[in-house]
Amino acid sequence: MKLPIRLKNAPSIKCLSSTLCSLRYLILGLFGILIFINSGCSKTDEIPESNFTTFQISDQPITSILVLDSTIIACEASRNQSGSIYEASYPFDHWKRSAFEKNHPFYTLSHQPNSNSFWAAGDYLTIYKGSATNSWEYYPLWDQVPTNEFDRPPFRKWLWLNDSCAVAVAGEYYKKGVLYFTDDGGVNWSYTFFPNELTAVAIDKAGRGFAAGYGILLKIDVVKQSYELIAERGFYITAMTYSADGKFYYSTWDGEIGSINPDGELNALYNSSRRFNGLLSINETLYACANDGALITASNGKFRQYVLPWKEDLLSVATNQDSSLLYITTETGRILVTNISTLLH
Repeated sequence: MKLPIRLKNAPSIKCLSSTLCSLRYLILGLFGILIFINSGCSKTDEIPESNFTTFQISDQPITSILVLDSTIIACEASRNQSGSIYEASYPFDHWKRSAFEKNHPFYTLSHQPNSNSFWAAGDYLTIYKGSATNSWEYYPLWDQVPTNEFDRPPFRKWLWLNDSCAVAVAGEYYKKGVLYFTDDGGVNWSYTFFPNELTAVAIDKAGRGFAAGYGILLKIDVVKQSYELIAERGFYITAMTYSADGKFYYSTWDGEIGSINPDGELNALYNSSRRFNGLLSINETLYACANDGALITASNGKFRQYVLPWKEDLLSVATNQDSSLLYITTETGRILVTNISTLLH
């Protein structure tokens, strides 16, 4: 599942055999054209169910989470187009629904780094602002955003650089993409339209980075509230992350994971038939989650394929404060938690 849209399946290439994995080989493509492919495939390991702690939040897709010192905040985009915000404190055995929107699902959560404010955003630019006291209130943007419904696709990702500056991207299939900036803590916003949806954004500690989506790649500067259009072509980037090694990485709906050069050039590192939904760098190791229970890790240029025993669609990945645990949200309303050290050995 890829929320809030699902594109038609495109042809994809799977590994020919385990002996050919991680090698370059020739296949006969469409119209008899010979194509070179670096499959990036490797042996697939199933992670035992016993390696996970599971929290059942609801029976609807959990699209994003924030993992704090002793609290987890999760947002939901239900199949009937409602949205909920859930919270729990350690040991996370009781989950409270803190906010509910009957007609607007939530897709992204963000935290102002030096404050006690949390933000949940989603469909029709619905925003809720929360605090450490577990109170959430609707936060209207009024005329700070487009007033026409067609020009107001849902927020897909929202990142704070500091308590003043933030960037957000919005988009939905058959609707425009919108890039948002604020430099006053979210009181006032500037925005720019694009012909296709924007779904992903990543920035470094200086606020420079990239935003991307369906056929669009932008080089952005959050402090300057500026962007540069790098490319318009046939990729669909679903997630991006910034790594401690100073590099940006991306994943696509068509099964590709790659790096982004400073000038915006995309370099494919891994190809598969997976539908990637989430991507995160933890201590220079990549974690990418996909449909059908697939989890891909990459460290020192080596990719490993895992499959979870439940085979459900995995929607997002997160980590805790000391980067020792991996949190995975699913389409069936669950949060799966595993120790990162078990994946690296």
